[in-house]
Amino acid sequence: MKRRVCLIVNPTSAGGGTASRFAEIGRAADAAFTAWDLRKTEGPAHATELTRQAIAEGFDAVVGIGGDGTANEVINGFFVDGEPIETDACFSVVPAGTGCDLVKTLKMPRDLDAAFRIIAQRQGRPTDVLRARFVDHDGAEGVRMCINVLDFGMGGEVVARVNKGSKRMGGLLTFLGATVASVLTYRPVLVQLRWCDGEGTWHDWEGELLNCFLANAEYAGGGMWFGRGGSMQDGLVDVTVVPNLSVLRQLQSLPRLYTGTPERVRGIRRFQASQLEAKVVGGERVRIDVDGEQPGTLDASFEVLPRVVSVLAGW
Repeated sequence: MKRRVCLIVNPTSAGGGTASRFAEIGRAADAAFTAWDLRKTEGPAHATELTRQAIAEGFDAVVGIGGDGTANEVINGFFVDGEPIETDACFSVVPAGTGCDLVKTLKMPRDLDAAFRIIAQRQGRPTDVLRARFVDHDGAEGVRMCINVLDFGMGGEVVARVNKGSKRMGGLLTFLGATVASVLTYRPVLVQLRWCDGEGTWHDWEGELLNCFLANAEYAGGGMWFGRGGSMQDGLVDVTVVPNLSVLRQLQSLPRLYTGTPERVRGIRRFQASQLEAKVVGGERVRIDVDGEQPGTLDASFEVLPRVVSVLAGW
């Protein structure tokens, strides 16, 4: 296909290692694409701005090269204030970072030549995206799109630890170490949840919440399998609600997060929903994690936008 491709590269991903790969990226792009451009991010949210510029310039595909944070910024460039931009451009991502969980679901290889062949040759598949509305860090209403997995509760503390650390141990060990540290210190908060299932019926839950995961794709947190068996094209998100558990039970349950079977732990619930609302009972602060980024806190609402972005992947 004669597809014009814009490559948006985060040079600080992989501990800054991606900055040394521009020549390699260029050689692989020359071999795969008839027309392409490479644009480097210079700071937070810059990939979102670059994506909107590429769409306005008529590129057929916008590809994030970096980790899950880069992928999230690029997918947000397909939207303005939570509403999709009218475009035929496709989204894709090539892994080059510490947290590269989205590509596990998209079946995107780390090898540049193989990844670029997929982007050059495959047809885009209309794919769901999650829209989150929440309280931003300034106390105003914020909106953020999510292509992979979002969560709130202890997961926000885990991501805060990961982002403050060096990430030198790689995704799996970095997230596992931050998770264990958070298990020992995090105190669950009383939260009200309300959600709409695939049949249009609303449900309620209230309790001390350890964590709640909403998985559009399957993996997050360095390989934790939150969305086992889920689809990115069904208009539903896979939700896992983890209530207050003792420290011992949390540590015993950790392997379940990697085998995709957390619901086998007594008290944990797993279901599908098209919408979910979360409200804190009391004045506690509960962080939200969106694709490894932390844009704000509860109270919040989450909604699936069905098949709203065309995705190029190795499915």
